Amino acid sequence: MNNLFKTHLKTFEPKLSTKPVQVCSAVAVLICGAQEHEEVLMFQRAIREKDPWSGHIAFPGGRQEPEDQSLWHTAVRETQEEMGIDLNQAEYLGQLNDLHHPKIMVSAFVFHMPQKPPLT
Repeated sequence: MNNLFKTHLKTFEPKLSTKPVQVCSAVAVLICGAQEHEEVLMFQRAIREKDPWSGHIAFPGGRQEPEDQSLWHTAVRETQEEMGIDLNQAEYLGQLNDLHHPKIMVSAFVFHMPQKPPLT
């Protein structure tokens, strides 16, 4: 991974939302691989009737639960649940700007693993 990119992300000051919302959620942006051979991990959500995100391409993540200490913990927990990947084994690079929708706010956390992990 490019060291300049890592340095920028680690010093980046994200714009965090202060607007009240009904739901807070978090996603993990996982970059896997070595320089020039990196991939960003995404997946296709299951197709389910009445699911507004049915079939969408997405980062692993979801709603913050009461037991989550922070939105960072939400991203780590959801990635473990959805993909079987333990982000505690990944290098944490930083947080991106929050994205806001009228009823939901999404925080994105960036991680790096030198190799693509096995997926479940």
